[in-house]
Amino acid sequence: MSPRSRRVRGLATWLTQAREPIFVLDNRRAVLFFNHGCEELTGWTAADVIGQICDYVSEPDPQQIEHVTGSLCPPPDVLEGSPQSVPAQFRHRENGKVHQRQVHFVPLNDSQTESTRIFGLITLPDQPISISEPSPPQQLHADVAALRSRLRQRYAIETVIARTPAMQRVLAQLDVASHAACPVLFVGEPGTGREHLARVIHYHGPQRLKAFVPLDCRQSTTFELKRTLKRLLPPDPAGEPTALPLQPGTLYLKDVDHLPRELQETIVEHRDRFDAGEDSIRLMAAASTSLDDAVADDRLLEDLHYLLTPLTIAVPPLRERTDDIPLLAQHILEQLNRDQERQVGGFAPEVLTPLAKYNWPMNQDELEAVISEAYQQATGSLITVNDLPFRFRTGMDAQRVGPPVTPQPVDLQSLLDDFERDHIRRALEQARQNKSQAAELLGLTRPRLYRRMEALGLIESDEP
Repeated sequence: MSPRSRRVRGLATWLTQAREPIFVLDNRRAVLFFNHGCEELTGWTAADVIGQICDYVSEPDPQQIEHVTGSLCPPPDVLEGSPQSVPAQFRHRENGKVHQRQVHFVPLNDSQTESTRIFGLITLPDQPISISEPSPPQQLHADVAALRSRLRQRYAIETVIARTPAMQRVLAQLDVASHAACPVLFVGEPGTGREHLARVIHYHGPQRLKAFVPLDCRQSTTFELKRTLKRLLPPDPAGEPTALPLQPGTLYLKDVDHLPRELQETIVEHRDRFDAGEDSIRLMAAASTSLDDAVADDRLLEDLHYLLTPLTIAVPPLRERTDDIPLLAQHILEQLNRDQERQVGGFAPEVLTPLAKYNWPMNQDELEAVISEAYQQATGSLITVNDLPFRFRTGMDAQRVGPPVTPQPVDLQSLLDDFERDHIRRALEQARQNKSQAAELLGLTRPRLYRRMEALGLIESDEP
């Protein structure tokens, strides 16, 4: 082997083993080179990536190859010969760790073949290279990728705390639902996290790249609901659309049993729009109680009930998830720590007991509000009892007292007899046992007073 060949091979080996992520694309945006540094950064091997075409897309799922190739895709200006540096976010395929990076693209032209190769170097954001700043469209592309990544992280399946058997079942149902396209109904009290669970399914399902559209059927007016559904669903062929239709992936109907009847009919009429398919909308809904009662009370169309219930997930209230509460509280606290200079490590031991014993009438929403307020009040590395909101402490005191005792009904005749007996005794005492005067005080005749005293056991029947 010639010295020149040895030098070329040595250079190739050095580039392959370099810790700095380096890659090369051809003019079709196919990956030609993907070194060890790129493998360490992404969790994907060169064998996985080499030969893949890089499209200018944002894929938040690190298990999809497009998550890597979308970040390696050069902006269009690079293919025209202009070097560019753009921000990018890489999430490791195995451990899920997020890395903020700067990707530098340098076009290299071959004078003999007139073809273009694109050399790429990935650096930390604080290691700039003297290349032109990203244009607004390039920055927007990076922002979309970062937003989708944050949404996936926020609604990751790992955000569902499930230690109790009831929540373990919910977790298993979420896994089934995220791999299917059928409608899902969540049944549970307000504040139990039904919408969060729906978003978890959405962002792990086949429609994750499309919008999640929530509709509050109780709080929204009929006009608002009708306007939104008109934009979501295809217009009447005989009429003219009034606005461009939205392209959602999931329609979530909160408190669906409060949806006006005419709009229930609209959804049933467009049931084909909710079938599994590339352009379909996934239907999810939530209710506080079983929809069977709503159907029986004629508040919900039976056809809509059947449409919504291929998969029903019962979400338990927080008071039935005592073992989950310490984990939930720590999870909420760690979310509050994100991007904050001040970090709170956890809870003092004496805090977890009242959190577990509290009845949580507003469920997980109330727990989040309590932890958030305690986080703002805390001055040390742990949240103490004194940091808990005043309203939480008064609520604990109220629950210790218990509900007021409801008087039990008693026999009315016995109550009236006791009252009459006491009243006659007081009249006799005032009249110094003179029955004629006592009868006069009571507005009775003397014979009638005798009969009442005898009936009430105040005198013997043969007493004169």
